[in-house]
Amino acid sequence: MILTSVFESLLAPLAMMIALPLATIGALWGLIATGNSLFNANALVGFLILLGVVVNNGIMLIDYARQLERDGCRLGRALLTAGQVRVRPILITALSTMLAMLPLAMGRGEYVARIGAPFAVAVIGGLVAGTLFTLVLVPTVYFGLASAVTWARDLGWRLQCAQAAGLAFGVWLIHQNVESTFWQFADGTALLGLVPALAWFTQSSLRRSQADL
Repeated sequence: MILTSVFESLLAPLAMMIALPLATIGALWGLIATGNSLFNANALVGFLILLGVVVNNGIMLIDYARQLERDGCRLGRALLTAGQVRVRPILITALSTMLAMLPLAMGRGEYVARIGAPFAVAVIGGLVAGTLFTLVLVPTVYFGLASAVTWARDLGWRLQCAQAAGLAFGVWLIHQNVESTFWQFADGTALLGLVPALAWFTQSSLRRSQADL
């Protein structure tokens, strides 16, 4: 909600937060590889710090891209330029945090090994994955979402109503046939992308079939 109000857009926060679950996967891999427990209060604190750093990296990238776009750059060029300019501060932030956590993660004392190590390993593992996904996946998702919204706005009211009806029917089917809340959310997310993709594919196929070669 804070990011949406600051950026005055829903697309930018969604693109930034797409890296959060992927960074969490990196932290889980780090904990499993080092033999630390996943259900550890200190590891959960590490998760919280990790999410803050990953979001900050995404903010630096997307905010600069939006500034370039306001100055007249096309969205694709703005994202490419923002990635080239912001890669240094993003890498410096991630590397400095990881190097600072490294002695704590490698500590062998009883207190450090039990309390400090899970915290540091979660942060290091998550930053490795989160930094990579911030530089690669966040601009890609933002470009895709912006292109999809522009395409949806240019559609006629009939296609928009047909897509809304398809989404409503799909949500009703999911609610009637899927009991698990997790799978309802997962199926609903897939449906949210499947219906516009199907409409775009149908529209593109019809346009190509009517074209003169």
